[in-house]
Amino acid sequence: RVLHLAGHGRKECSFIWNANDTAKESKEFDVDAIALAISMATGARGPLECAVFNACSTEKMGRLLRIHNVPYVICWKTPVQDETAKEFCELFYRALAEDTSGKRD
Repeated sequence: RVLHLAGHGRKECSFIWNANDTAKESKEFDVDAIALAISMATGARGPLECAVFNACSTEKMGRLLRIHNVPYVICWKTPVQDETAKEFCELFYRALAEDTSGKRD
């Protein structure tokens, strides 16, 4: 019950979309609309428990999802180096997989 988006972001707009790996221009998307769509799909107590946005400057989207009742959101307030983002993912998901506390259903 985790939504994970990884990619590249720009300051103040969160994620950007590229047509392909060789694209020279990127398209920004409406962060408010995406946050609302995600929250509508999950509902007030829906199946989404955690959203992970592993891209530069995704704080705005993270805050919007918290407003829309996603209980846990992980995002970056600042730019992040690719290697740091990759290492975060490895450590975060390893910790979840190895958790033996029994607190998850």
